[in-house]
Amino acid sequence: MWLSYLVIQWAHETESAEHWRTIVLFADSPTQLAESEMLSDMFEYLNVMDHVILITVDEADRRGTVEQALNSAISMPCVIISLSRSAKWIDRLKAFAQEGTPLIQIIPEVVHFDARKIVEFPSTNYLRLFSPHVVLMNSLRELFFKFEPNHMVVLHDSYYGFVKNADQLFTVQQRLATTFEMIETEGTHIRRQVAAATSKQNVVIVLMANTSFLEYYLSEAQSYAYDQRISWVVLTLHTCPYQTGSLNVSVAWIRPAYNKHIEYFDDFVVWRAQKLKNSENVFPDVVASFYYDIARASSKFSNMTLRILHWTKSDNESISFSNRLSNALQVEGSVAAFGPYHAYENNRYFQDIRLHLLWIQSDSECRTTQLIGNYTLKNSMQFFYSNRLDKPKDNHYRIAYVLQPPFIEAYQNEKGEWGLQGYSIDLIGELQKEINFTYELYAVADSFFGAMNERGRWNGIIGDIINGDADISMSAIVASALRERYVDFTFPHYDLSGQVILVKRSEPEDSFFKFVTVLELPVWGSILGSFLFTSFLIWIFDRFSPYSYRNNKEKYENDPEKRVFTFKESLWFCMNSLTPQGGGEVPKNMSGRIIAATWWLFGFIIIASYTANLAAFLTVSRIETKISDLNDLSRQYKVKYAVIKGSSAESYFRRMVEVEYRFYDAWKDMGLNASTPPLERAKLAVWDYPVSDQFTNMWQYMQETGLPNTLEEGLKRVLDSSSTEKFALIGPAATLRLVVLTDCRFKIIGEEFSRRPFAITVQQGSCLKDTFSSAILKLLNERKLEILKEKWWQNHPKKKNCPAEDSESEGISVMNLGGVFIVILIGIFFCLISLITEYYYFKRKHKKCLPISCNSAARATNGSLGAGVIEHRF
Repeated sequence: MWLSYLVIQWAHETESAEHWRTIVLFADSPTQLAESEMLSDMFEYLNVMDHVILITVDEADRRGTVEQALNSAISMPCVIISLSRSAKWIDRLKAFAQEGTPLIQIIPEVVHFDARKIVEFPSTNYLRLFSPHVVLMNSLRELFFKFEPNHMVVLHDSYYGFVKNADQLFTVQQRLATTFEMIETEGTHIRRQVAAATSKQNVVIVLMANTSFLEYYLSEAQSYAYDQRISWVVLTLHTCPYQTGSLNVSVAWIRPAYNKHIEYFDDFVVWRAQKLKNSENVFPDVVASFYYDIARASSKFSNMTLRILHWTKSDNESISFSNRLSNALQVEGSVAAFGPYHAYENNRYFQDIRLHLLWIQSDSECRTTQLIGNYTLKNSMQFFYSNRLDKPKDNHYRIAYVLQPPFIEAYQNEKGEWGLQGYSIDLIGELQKEINFTYELYAVADSFFGAMNERGRWNGIIGDIINGDADISMSAIVASALRERYVDFTFPHYDLSGQVILVKRSEPEDSFFKFVTVLELPVWGSILGSFLFTSFLIWIFDRFSPYSYRNNKEKYENDPEKRVFTFKESLWFCMNSLTPQGGGEVPKNMSGRIIAATWWLFGFIIIASYTANLAAFLTVSRIETKISDLNDLSRQYKVKYAVIKGSSAESYFRRMVEVEYRFYDAWKDMGLNASTPPLERAKLAVWDYPVSDQFTNMWQYMQETGLPNTLEEGLKRVLDSSSTEKFALIGPAATLRLVVLTDCRFKIIGEEFSRRPFAITVQQGSCLKDTFSSAILKLLNERKLEILKEKWWQNHPKKKNCPAEDSESEGISVMNLGGVFIVILIGIFFCLISLITEYYYFKRKHKKCLPISCNSAARATNGSLGAGVIEHRF
């Protein structure tokens, strides 16, 4: 106590804004020490441990140290969490709350809940929270009304001793008919206790303890399992399911149900177990999670307050903390593992914990666990099939599913109504023809098939089947060895299917004029400009040079080549120089030859560059990173890859990583263990670790890349990838092959790996395993399963005819070189235009020139005659 006071004094004297995030834990009983220590660990886990102060009350405190500590604590902004059960200290802390200090008080009140007294969530900094124990006490009262027994015997262990306070909720008649006893722990005493409870007719025996002990208790009381005078009920805060299948028992089992947010609480439990070197959890999960919600709400409130202090703190400004603590609890309640929080009258709050009502029927042959109802403080006890906590309807099953086309997919009909269709839905219809049963479908809340975390808790469909929430599942669940330890699988209804690698289909930029796109437009413009400029220079030099053929015809009179380089002839010369034909006769003058040689060198470089670039464009665009299997994918880093979170692929990689770690630890223990004989250690001495760590490296790389949460998110990442930053999705082959069939933007590379069959999942020990296996074998022999596969894969309504992808072994397609033929057609077209133009031009010119030619000839003739006459006259 004195140490806590000194810590508070030091925190008060420190003016650092960080110490305004103080959380005070107040306990007034040694029995609350475990709760206080757990809360302290929770704040440490949430990174606020440096600002947590624990105040415990010592009955021998005669110097008023507790009062001094409290006064010092509230002199600075803080949050007080009180576990006190003393009316004196509760009233004292309430006074602090009325003065503005945020306070969370865990209240031990026993109250009969009335849903009409639930109010809107107010804004306040004074929270009085009911513990989860009040849920059991109210549910016990409801049980009495549902069974209406002559006598109810409540057998509880030491932890559930609080349940004796539930008699405050009973009527006088109910109190007289109810007995509370400590549960016996030894076999002979157990049987004697049960025998004493059956002295009256219509007796309800309520057992309250942890799951493992209850299984032992029921095994010792098997001789009374089918006694018609007894109704067995298990009422527990522990979430572990009943797993003993060899007992002959019929019992109604009531336990808390958690949601998908339990993973955050499980992470804390694993962290604390590693810290304490002890995996045992003293409190039931629902109770520990309740305190975890309080810790999260308090830390969120303190973080909000700290930000306000940083933003608004000044010498002349006061800080207001009003209306934030309740808001923090409301926010945290939305992600609470066991349900949201509600406000009750008189400023009291409670967590609306949902209890599952399960009917367990077990004998030497099989075991069945069926969900028959729910209980919450808000909605009371609700049954699915009848108004009693009794055996459910025969041959009616709850089927859990996860949307996974084409096994199960949603569709909308012409009326706008949504429904389910797919391979599994049709399979249910075929099985109904063979087996007489009815069913109801429900989607799993977290949309996972099932994976086990470090605490051994399963999520998804597997978790629901283990817990009894679902009877069977028709989804495409892989029958792995790990899952077979917790659930049963029927005969496979689908062939071996593994994991595949999905990538984006390459889309080559096919173009008829690809030979034009080899060079960019500015380059083509520069080449054209150089061509015109060079032709112009050749023409100018030929015209003005005194040594050109044009200006020195006498010198080159006997040369066979007499070429005058007009501008048109210069253009033709430069054009021919770029072809294998050559340019022909070069200019006679030196200046003309120099410019021609320069053009030849320029043309040689341009043609060589163009040819090389064209070849690269037509071949390199079809060359991709060679990935033919998982090994190739693991050895490269250019293509990023990941698995879908919660998928069978993730479970596979996690399992392989765990196996590699185990091999490494075993090798290290053998090679580095000092107790191993030197000779044996010498045999194990190697330069490198002899076992591959392929999956460990791949898993680390996927963690850096980030796992997509859903299939849609994974497909989007594949499509958004570029040629420089590619992304590959690893997932179930059956699903990804349908994606390829219905979307031409994807393709699968490599072969399947980790191939496993798909089977119907049932509860472990269920009689449904043999029943459904026989029906599946019959459908298989009648080839009805093959018909369903063809319907939902090869003949899927959304299937598309995708074009075949180019192969490197194939030649260049006409799509890439078709433009060359178009150039020929364009050339032929202009040739025809030129021919027609020349023809009509010549014809027109000939018509105009023909009379003139005749007149000229006549004049010439006449002239000759005239000349002769004239000569004659001379």
